[in-house]
Order: sequence, then C-alpha cells, then structure tokens
Amino acid sequence: MSSTTARISEILQVLQVNNLTILTFLEGVLSSREHEHSAAQEDIIRDAEFMCESLYQHPKTRPNVLSWAMVTVRTQLCNEIKELAHERHGLRFRATSTTSEQLEAMLTVLLSIWPSCR
Repeated sequence: MSSTTARISEILQVLQVNNLTILTFLEGVLSSREHEHSAAQEDIIRDAEFMCESLYQHPKTRPNVLSWAMVTVRTQLCNEIKELAHERHGLRFRATSTTSEQLEAMLTVLLSIWPSCR
C-alpha cells in the first residue's frame, strides 16, 4: 500500500470512528469559528474550484455535478431576473399596457445579464 493510500485509509477510519462523513467534515470545518481550523478553511476555500472540477471529471460523480450546476445557474438567473424586474428598478410593467419600447428595454436588460449565467 502506498503512503498516500495508507494516509487516506487512516483519515477515513478516523472519520468513521467519529461518525463523520466527508461532507459533514467539510461543513464542520467551513462553519467552525475555532482559530485552529482556519488553515483548513483557507485550504478548502482556495481549492473549492479544483474540488468541483475533480468531481466533474470523475465519471461516477459527473451526472450529479452537472445536475447541481444546471439547477444552481437556473436558480441564480431567475433570482437576478426577479430582482431586475422589481418595481424599485423601474422595470416593472403591466402586460396590458406595455409598449414595444418597454418590452425592448426589458429584453435588453435580460440579455445583458445572460453572460453572467454562463
């Protein structure tokens, strides 16, 4: 058994003994206010994109990652559209009295946020 494999096995055993999953461990580290956990928090934050990429690249986790990403992007886009359409932004209008200029302005705004959803 390689050194890395042995260390992974030891860590997994410690997690199991402490009734922790990898997810509960990550969540615990990220939500911790203990100073001694700050280095681990910084590692997770710094490597979050690479963790996502690793999960995406693995054939067994790719479908779940894709599904999560699509739902997340769709939710974010909907939230942005709702926010932009709020009356405090002056973009709210009534369908029965909307002019073509208003529709064109709303479409322009919606298209302008599209790149942020990619």
